[in-house]
Formats: sequence, C-alpha cells, structure tokens
Amino acid sequence: MFDRILVAFNGSTDSRRAFATGLALASRLGAELHVVSVVEPSHAEDSMVAVDALVDRDNRRYAFLHSGMESEALTEKVAFFSHIVVGRVVEAVVELADSINASLIVVGGLGRSPVLRLISGGAGVRIACDAHAMVLFTR
Repeated sequence: MFDRILVAFNGSTDSRRAFATGLALASRLGAELHVVSVVEPSHAEDSMVAVDALVDRDNRRYAFLHSGMESEALTEKVAFFSHIVVGRVVEAVVELADSINASLIVVGGLGRSPVLRLISGGAGVRIACDAHAMVLFTR
C-alpha cells in the first residue's frame, strides 16, 4: 500500500520520531524513504547577504543530519532519498510529495495538544489539509 514514504524533517525531537517511524514502516513494507527538510528564509532579514548566509548554514546543517539518517536507512536496507529545498514548509512538502508520488507523509507533532495544533494551524495540520497523500502524525 505504501511504496514511497516522505518524512518532513526539521531537526526537532518530534521530527526525529517521525523519521524513526518512517524508517520502521519503510523497512517493514519494502518502501522507499524520502526525507525533506525545508530551508525557510526569514522575511525579517535585512539583506540578501543575510538570507544567503542563512540558507547556506541551514543547507549544511540539514545535509549533515540527512547523512546520518541515510546511514541508518542503509543499515535497515531501505532505499533513502534526501531532499533539501528552499521555500515555505507546507508548500514545499506538499509539492515534493506530489512530484515523487508519495503514498504517505510522516510528520512530527508540535508538542501541543491536538486542539491547540488545530486552532493554531500548525504546519502538519496544513500539510494534511493540502496533501493528496495520506498523512501520519507522530508524537
């Protein structure tokens, strides 16, 4: 049923749990595992130089984190694909899920109650509303 799993990863504890869940599912189901991290430049930055520095820093950070996840996936004999994109989180995750034809998107919780997440319109909730794939929330 799930042959291509996409995990939204931002380095948080919740997203690490989402990765662990995605990896376990991919291993059991023989699915591909795709991990996406989104570099979201701040609109508050004063100059393009500052934005470029932020993007460069986050790209390096995510590349390092993804390499560790790739090692874990290889240990489990899971096909791993790393995606680091610049943009807005919700749009980037949904667009990538569509482009790779993901059958499942795994996202971490925000550490708040489900009611507060729903009211605040957190990224995971907005991904679930916009995505064509099924979305699994982990906590």
